[in-house]
Amino acid sequence: QVVNGKTMFLRTSRGLNPFYLERNFNKKGTFLALGAELKNEFVIFYENKLLISPYIGDLKSLDVHERFFKLLEFFKQNYDLKFDAILCDKHPHFSYAKEFEERIKISHHYAHFCAAYFEYEENFAKDEKALAFICDGTGYGEDGKIWGGEVFVGNLKEYERIAHFENFTLINSDIKNIQNLALSLIFHYDLEDKAKEFLAKIPKIKLE
Repeated sequence: QVVNGKTMFLRTSRGLNPFYLERNFNKKGTFLALGAELKNEFVIFYENKLLISPYIGDLKSLDVHERFFKLLEFFKQNYDLKFDAILCDKHPHFSYAKEFEERIKISHHYAHFCAAYFEYEENFAKDEKALAFICDGTGYGEDGKIWGGEVFVGNLKEYERIAHFENFTLINSDIKNIQNLALSLIFHYDLEDKAKEFLAKIPKIKLE
């Protein structure tokens, strides 16, 4: 859409897809960005256009996983595509990881940084570095740990992580379980004595 006379890209998860965005990117080649494992869409850069797939869904489901590859094959055949590079999330256990061995791996939070930088790129000098606070959930980091709450300095070519929330061990590895998250922080900071009343209200944890 156009806001104050400037083009603004909208991130879609559901809506009237597929569609494409056209802009003078000054790049040659055909590229595929695989998207996230949850709420997946993929994007194809082709002839200076961004082709955005329909909303696909959560790839942990076998049916959705199969739909992902059927849609991708549909795009490849209809546009006669051969990809010069494939980009994906850095997480090694995403369901599509084994299907694309030769791929450029990008960390979850740097991808968010690049998206925000690209949106405001006209405000920067060429390759000027920006300070960014990335607080969009959790994702696989460069060091193999789960990141969430990062401060970066960088541009579209490189970045440095200059600050972040302190790492802690997560019980049961389930970031969406608020109870386990609270317990993890209590044990990490040795707060058992101060949290006795809270702990007494929590039922036993089932470890799977």
